[in-house]
Amino acid sequence: MSDTVKEENGQTVALVILDRFSMNAFSSVVEPLRLANRVLGRDYYQWKTYSLDGNSVAASNGCEIKADFSVKDLHDADITLLCTGLDVERLPLDADLGNRLRRLNAMGRTFGAVCTGSYLLARYHLLDGRRCTIHWENLRSLREEYPHLDVTGDIFTIDRNCMTCAGGM
Repeated sequence: MSDTVKEENGQTVALVILDRFSMNAFSSVVEPLRLANRVLGRDYYQWKTYSLDGNSVAASNGCEIKADFSVKDLHDADITLLCTGLDVERLPLDADLGNRLRRLNAMGRTFGAVCTGSYLLARYHLLDGRRCTIHWENLRSLREEYPHLDVTGDIFTIDRNCMTCAGGM
């Protein structure tokens, strides 16, 4: 498929929401896409939410978001973003999520994380050899736990097909 055809069809964004994710970071992804669609007068950007099991996930503020799908259904979105928040370092690694993220990376798809999601990407070894950023409260611990990573204090970082953002940006 040519890039021109792809551009006409729009972009698909997969938002993987994990327990205690940041509603601010989540909204900072979804709302600009919604507003862009409004300005364009069509649904150029389409997004779906994914959780580990396909069930609702509670944000750090207690609000729940109903996931559209399970990560088992995560296949080939144009952009896949992890949306996490508090206590990300305590989240168990999910084999399905890790395998699907590695597959998307191997396919050259864009992936990344907002808020504290870079911590999980590091645990899945998807940040090796890349620049990244993370929420300022987790910056020091990520650098200490993964000294081989190039962790910046920037608000956002793009390194090849990997995008990371420090929070609600």
